[in-house]
Amino acid sequence: MLDELTGDLWIAWQPIYNLRTGSIWGHEALIRGPVGHPFETPQALFELARREAVDEQFEERCRFLAFRSAARDLARPGTLFVNANPRFVGLPIAPPDQPWSAEHTVVEISESSPLFDDPEALQAQVAAWRAQGFRIALDDFGSGFAGEAAILALHPDVVKIDQRFIHGIDKDAWRQEIVSVLVHMCSDLGVAVVAEGIETPSELDEVVMRGVVLGQGFLLGPPAREPKAEPMFRDLPGRALEEAAQDAAGGAGLPRYVVDRARRILYWSPEAEALTGHSAISLTGTTCWLSGLDHRDADGTRLCFRACPLVTAMRTGETQRGVVSLRREAGEREWVEISAQPIVSKQGEVVGAVETFGPLPAQQETAAQALAVGEAGETGGLGHHLFWRKEVARWLARWQGGEDFTQTSRRFVNSLPFHSAALWQPQPAANRCVALAGKQEGDARVAFSSVPLQPPTSIVAQAYDRRSVVRVESGGRHGTGVRVAIPLMHAGIVQGVLTIADESAQRLPDAAVAAIGELAPLLGTLISNQELLGSLQRKEEIFRWMLRNAQIALDYQPTLEPDDDFSSPSIAAFHDFRRGWDRIAGVRGGALWMRESSGNASFTPHDQWGIFTGRGVRARMQQFLAERLGELPESGWLAQDHPLQVGTLPNYLHVVRDQRDPVAVLLVAVASRDRETDLLPVFEFTSLATVNRRRQRELLHVAERDPLTGALNRRALEERLEAFLRGRRRRSALFALVDVDDLKRVNDQQGHQAADLLLHRFADHARRALRPEDEVARIGGDEFVFVLYDAPWGESARQRLHAVLAQSPLAEFGTGATCGAVELPREAHTFAEAYRLADHRLYSGKEAGKGIVVGGGEAPSA
Repeated sequence: MLDELTGDLWIAWQPIYNLRTGSIWGHEALIRGPVGHPFETPQALFELARREAVDEQFEERCRFLAFRSAARDLARPGTLFVNANPRFVGLPIAPPDQPWSAEHTVVEISESSPLFDDPEALQAQVAAWRAQGFRIALDDFGSGFAGEAAILALHPDVVKIDQRFIHGIDKDAWRQEIVSVLVHMCSDLGVAVVAEGIETPSELDEVVMRGVVLGQGFLLGPPAREPKAEPMFRDLPGRALEEAAQDAAGGAGLPRYVVDRARRILYWSPEAEALTGHSAISLTGTTCWLSGLDHRDADGTRLCFRACPLVTAMRTGETQRGVVSLRREAGEREWVEISAQPIVSKQGEVVGAVETFGPLPAQQETAAQALAVGEAGETGGLGHHLFWRKEVARWLARWQGGEDFTQTSRRFVNSLPFHSAALWQPQPAANRCVALAGKQEGDARVAFSSVPLQPPTSIVAQAYDRRSVVRVESGGRHGTGVRVAIPLMHAGIVQGVLTIADESAQRLPDAAVAAIGELAPLLGTLISNQELLGSLQRKEEIFRWMLRNAQIALDYQPTLEPDDDFSSPSIAAFHDFRRGWDRIAGVRGGALWMRESSGNASFTPHDQWGIFTGRGVRARMQQFLAERLGELPESGWLAQDHPLQVGTLPNYLHVVRDQRDPVAVLLVAVASRDRETDLLPVFEFTSLATVNRRRQRELLHVAERDPLTGALNRRALEERLEAFLRGRRRRSALFALVDVDDLKRVNDQQGHQAADLLLHRFADHARRALRPEDEVARIGGDEFVFVLYDAPWGESARQRLHAVLAQSPLAEFGTGATCGAVELPREAHTFAEAYRLADHRLYSGKEAGKGIVVGGGEAPSA
């Protein structure tokens, strides 16, 4: 069949874009069969090659076709991505006469490759490819189980993040954090990162914000016969953007510019050039965040992609407004208001946006400028503080109305018209005061820090300790600088400390401090209420999390794999539990160890995430538990010097017990010890789930096993085979019915104990002789079934089954076994059909002579 398709095979090209410039960085070569044919997809083609035992030849054919098609279709120089299975050691990547250079070729190796089980062979193969000049990419990162070990084994030039981390990244904080960490790590190592599977504009926005430079996916360009040559989104704007650019050009006196969905500047007006000092020639065609047009809020802090009015307008389809600061080449700052209006095509799709600059409203101008320069008057520099107080009152109303605590704190601090300011929250139990929000003029970064409360050496600690305003003067660039700390009281307790500072004492007179101090009781009340509300919201979130997982935890019905330890819950199931821990209890990483069995005192690392992922950590964990478990409390904090400590994060340990017997140990690293009250219900619930799952797996193990041989019983085998046949994946399996010959004679001549021993040893031998993923079941007195997955009937399958029977301990009892095999689902679609056909073949084998394997409708043969 595969030879018949050879002439119809073709290469589909999928572009890989530079997301910052919009230019094409490379193309990936993807094999395709005849359009509309059952074997059109690469999965079907490779499965066919495997079944016909020509997978190595087919792999070579695909590689050579990719290079010959690249020489014909792709522009040079370009980057060609070719997928390669390193299992075929020594197979050439490219044909000997290929004209495409190796230095412009990247060889992709999937993380799910089976050769990761043999890292030395993999490294040798990769070294050979590098010696030929090829670069190496780790494909589908996150799809397998190698993880960081794959990066260590390959030292890749490119890492391609699997699409499961990209799909929905705009709505999932876990995916966002994982991608950010990976990009940061690869950046430090000099490794390029490609985000695979980008399908929506929101996903594109998010991966760009996370620092990903290269992208691939159906949004940017699906696989096609003709390679893409145009820049990213060139075909999206259409007539709507052209008309918007013309309207902008006709709007005399208005500083504005036009961008497309990729935030590439298409038009820059002369008025915008005069206002910003940036020329249209230098900006047109560049992305706005690389152009020097720096969107900033009133305190000079750069706005992220989410908060930028331009991006928000394109996301929501509604006009957005904001206040930004434009930096001139001379270092001066121009405060302006912007209005970002979406551009909508006739089909209703938002294809870009127009942003217009305008003068600040009087109220915001007062807050941003008049107070900052310090006007003379009876208030001594706070001549228009009433306008500022109205501005602050607006933020406070939002705060009191339930808006996000952190964001509103930041807005309040940013509205303070002084050189720097910060809002601090005391944590007496930890003897520290933590900054909720802070700003410093001229620096886009906000430094969140912590100061000790005792002894009261800092100005923050002094205000907390004295319950009164503390004022400190020091030398500044423009004279005497001033720092003031104002305690924010509620119910006689300091709920927070507000610090403000300026380089000139004239900008921070007593009247200004007094005006701000009038807000202190209100701020103290709001902080207290928000802290209480935050605690209630965390408790509600914990409760909702427990409800979501209660059905899994308390009514868990696992499906055992043959190599599963029945005392351990599955890793996939525990992932459901730990998925929300970071939000709920500030968890930064953790690990779960499971006790293998009641008679074994050792604990096996079962699940690790976050900071507890290194191999060295795994060994230290086992040693620590072996030596110290008896000394540890059932729950509590571990000292900083314990051998499992990673970094400086506090570690909390919890021992899970089934009655008094310790069956599991949980260790998590958290951002703050103040979250202990949030951790305890999570641990208690997880303990209940762990014990319940362990008991259920033990009961399920007993219910599914034959008590004499330990093999699967008939009911369990039927359930597994029916589930396999209903599965969506197109897989094959070999149903082998085995009958032990002359068991009655052994029973009569050697006794019942000998017959039982024969069956037990035969089942044990079969489990060891077959692969871990295969099934061994006893379905009757002397009848067994072997299920060999992904093993179609053929000479190799016959030899495997014959070897299992010939090398078994049956000969020691003077007997043997006969086998009838049926291929699923080609020859049978139910357990009953498979059993009837296999039984027919088995007895035809017995008639021809015992110890025979019969399958595939052929005549019996030894």
